[in-house]
Amino acid sequence: MIRMNLQMAALSCLAMGLSAQAQSVATYQATVNGSNVESGKCTIEVVIDAIAEVEIRGTQGRIRTLTGQPSQWRRFQCDGTMPLNMSDFRFKGIDGRGRVELIQDPRNNRGVAVVRIEDNKGGSEGYTFDLEWRGGSGNAGGGNWGNGGGSGWGNGGNGSGWGNGGNGGNGSGWGNGGGNGNGWGNGGNSGNRGRVNDSIRACQDALRADSQQQGYSNIRFRSTNTDDNPGRRDRITGTLDARGRNNRTDTFNYSCDADFSKGTAGNANVRRQ
Repeated sequence: MIRMNLQMAALSCLAMGLSAQAQSVATYQATVNGSNVESGKCTIEVVIDAIAEVEIRGTQGRIRTLTGQPSQWRRFQCDGTMPLNMSDFRFKGIDGRGRVELIQDPRNNRGVAVVRIEDNKGGSEGYTFDLEWRGGSGNAGGGNWGNGGGSGWGNGGNGSGWGNGGNGGNGSGWGNGGGNGNGWGNGGNSGNRGRVNDSIRACQDALRADSQQQGYSNIRFRSTNTDDNPGRRDRITGTLDARGRNNRTDTFNYSCDADFSKGTAGNANVRRQ
């Protein structure tokens, strides 16, 4: 059993807060050669200086630079539109000197894939990876990332999607600004769910750091579930794979206490299946 004490989790949350202050965001529209939703592949190529997260939904992409110089897009090419739902999904790293891993599977994240890239060497580096799916159905949403009062992954001011502006979250999607409706907001007047993704990242970063201290490597989060409860009783659960010193990969169940309104997580706990 791997246990995470509150102090380590608090330090992880602090680090996340500090990195968020320096974040930059770059959005991109995919070039799509085909209309198939049931199966397909997207190839993404980006330039990263230190640490960044690439988020893909449908034909829309966004890079969030967590540390280092602002990240850049080079290529986002698909032979179909990545659907909202799919029975099979695969991530494959193609090129890049640092660490690249899928931290959010779109099957468990409302059709959104999130890939984290960590480049610990000096200077920028190009990274290429593929996203492949089968058994797809459903439209992942139109529109673009919003930068103003409206929502992002939507079709207008109150559409469904992710917003970066003052009223992102008024629709039925996720908002990164203050929201008043059914969306998830990351701003001062956030929507109902608050900074859920920040809590997930804080939980996973803490679990990753503790697992590595225990001698595990190649840590991959297979599933992530959130339980939004009144007050501060929010909870994050899921499964992860990690390779031990004996070079054997084991599967673990994990959980974190969280506060989605603040984007924090602590009291992480991991248990081998």
